[in-house]
Amino acid sequence: MALIVKSFLFIDPSFQDTPTVANDEGTRQFADQIRSPMQKKIAVIMRGTGDEAGKTIIKVIRNDGTEQYEVVVNGDAHHWSVNDYGEVLLHTVQNSTRELVLLTATGEIKWTVDVSGVGINGVALGTSYAIAFLSGGKVRFYSTADGNLVNEVNTGAPNLYGPYLCSHDGYWGVCDGGSYTVMFVSKDGEKHWYYFPDDRGTPHSIDAYASVAGTYRGYIVFRTGEMMEIGDASDRVWIAPSGDCAMLVRDQQIELYSIWKTGHSLMTTTSFAEGQSGCISADLSFYGKYALILHNSNDVCVYDLQNATFKDSLHNPFGSRAVMVCAD
Repeated sequence: MALIVKSFLFIDPSFQDTPTVANDEGTRQFADQIRSPMQKKIAVIMRGTGDEAGKTIIKVIRNDGTEQYEVVVNGDAHHWSVNDYGEVLLHTVQNSTRELVLLTATGEIKWTVDVSGVGINGVALGTSYAIAFLSGGKVRFYSTADGNLVNEVNTGAPNLYGPYLCSHDGYWGVCDGGSYTVMFVSKDGEKHWYYFPDDRGTPHSIDAYASVAGTYRGYIVFRTGEMMEIGDASDRVWIAPSGDCAMLVRDQQIELYSIWKTGHSLMTTTSFAEGQSGCISADLSFYGKYALILHNSNDVCVYDLQNATFKDSLHNPFGSRAVMVCAD
């Protein structure tokens, strides 16, 4: 028996191991963990082995650290997303059948859509719309209520690349449109491509309303076209879900900026905890008070950016993506 997944609750100033969400069957393979756009829910994705081979296990965790549900779904999930209700969208493959599967907030199957023969590059899920980003540059919007296709938008891009993100309701989808662009596309067919002077345009994070995106390489771009450089070619930028601030991680420190359409202002600089280096992944709380950093040591550290202090850490042997659910 081996511990596969365990969640921890951070109550300032330290991590707590209760309440605990744990899975110790020892027969499952960890695949990913993701959060919803407004940081209400986390979904943990696992793949089955043995009797569960070919199946996908989903565990949804609330923002108080408790488990909302766990369910085993037939089929191997290739893509996944979770919304703020705790519904989960899966793109699954079983034999020759490919489906989009939406789970309810209690883990039952709400609807399925057969997408056999359709090339799906990625998915995103809001509370009103489920989004499928297709090969060839098309984007499909489905109703979360019944799975009906609401619109298919031809973006004109030769292809679409991840990360695949969306607003909290799913009205806006955001992705890499290729050729150094960030692409915003809406359920009603509105499209915005924004080109960068070099290969610095891949969206890394967006706010909950998909009105502003941070990129892997030091740019912030607004849906209305305003763009600013906030670092250099080696810097990644995270946007708080509120859209009011951004975090830059570089030189063994975390910089927190206030952002607006025509500029930005440095608010605080927080040094890494002693002995820590690098940033494998990170997340920024809704209003930008807390940062969660997975360092090269596979230690997850919490920083209070408002007061520029290190708070606590724990070791993450999986080295899995750092995501938080938070109401700061």
